[in-house]
Amino acid sequence: YKVSSQLICQIRIYGERDLDTSTAHDWYVTRHVGDDVTYVGEPYIKEFYRCNMWHVRGRDRGMLVDSGMGVVSLRDYVPLVTEKPCVAVASRIVEDGDVIDLGDRVFTVIHTPGHSQGEIVLWEEATRILFSGDMIYDGPLIDDDVPVYVESMKKIQDLPVRVMHGGHFPSSNGEHYRDIIRQYLEEKGA
Repeated sequence: YKVSSQLICQIRIYGERDLDTSTAHDWYVTRHVGDDVTYVGEPYIKEFYRCNMWHVRGRDRGMLVDSGMGVVSLRDYVPLVTEKPCVAVASRIVEDGDVIDLGDRVFTVIHTPGHSQGEIVLWEEATRILFSGDMIYDGPLIDDDVPVYVESMKKIQDLPVRVMHGGHFPSSNGEHYRDIIRQYLEEKGA
């Protein structure tokens, strides 16, 4: 359904901001984080439920990693997702080893089940950027299948990550990324 610009949301996952004065025009915030990557957030969603959306600019097309709660149209209110053709990555239609080519940037899909069976991360070797989704981020990890999650952590632990953009919480540098994995594996006795 299409949301009008004056919609007041009634779902209880919304945060502390005053919904009575919110409009579709201020639903999203964007922040350039470097490397032609832009963070897109929904500040009206409570932090626990809030996901990070990432837009990556490529020469020929953009890439959108996650699409938020779907309350307000990204296409209508976040112009950067329409400035060029844009690939929206959906984990259920890509497979391990698939490549997403943006013209001058290439991301490799790595299947990392454990949080969910279809979990993936997106790795750009040239810039050493990892979009880690729900697999790894700087917060409490939800590991629905611990043995499988451990194997996925081992699969990605040696990637020479410089920057990790997770599905939740702030981005991290490569050293912190490796610390998160090391700590998780130690806690699980792996």
